[in-house]
Amino acid sequence: MVFELTLPISKYLQTENLDIRLAVESADKTKESLEQLRQNADETFTNIFGQVSALCDEFGVNVSLLRTVI
Repeated sequence: MVFELTLPISKYLQTENLDIRLAVESADKTKESLEQLRQNADETFTNIFGQVSALCDEFGVNVSLLRTVI
């Protein structure tokens, strides 16, 4: 998911005749997207884990979430 957000800006920054203004705008938008992803990390993880669990159920794979000490 992180690479999905950063790949476009990465490719754009490698172009020869890039527009600095557009590069900065793109970098700002990417930063905002990453910040939102970070703020919604728990919800995003829950969604992804739910999708993976459903796939594992289809294939008969047992999934368990390891507990960590905080």
